[in-house]
Amino acid sequence: MKKFLAALLGVTLLFAAGCGANPEAEAVKTTADSFLKAQQEGNLDEAAKYMTESAV
Repeated sequence: MKKFLAALLGVTLLFAAGCGANPEAEAVKTTADSFLKAQQEGNLDEAAKYMTESAV
């Protein structure tokens, strides 16, 4: 019974650790928001910083 409870606790901890915040997704959102804000303000030089060379 102790082994079962230990295994259950281990699986629960692994699941909880996997559900944390995703810093990559937050960085992508921040970059996209910055690009859109610069574009809406008409600041094309700032917006170009977030684009690839071929897109510029």
